[in-house]
Amino acid sequence: SRYVGQKSLANQVDDLAQKLEQRKVIEKAKGILMKSQGLTEEEAMRTLQRQARDSRRRMVDLAQALLDSQSLIESADKARRGQD
Repeated sequence: SRYVGQKSLANQVDDLAQKLEQRKVIEKAKGILMKSQGLTEEEAMRTLQRQARDSRRRMVDLAQALLDSQSLIESADKARRGQD
């Protein structure tokens, strides 16, 4: 029926949107590794993949943890500069 087809398309759109958001998180984490560790994009990706595998975590979860850590470090740096 038409409703089932529309529901299926809506689910596909939601799935693609979620995958895009996950890809953005991974790309940002790769950027952090590239900048902080002097890695190429390929090396940063392999590093994330290896660490995710070794820690038995999804790569997007590991990437989010890296982004969260970076945010915390930046906040601490800003606070410290404000106190100096």
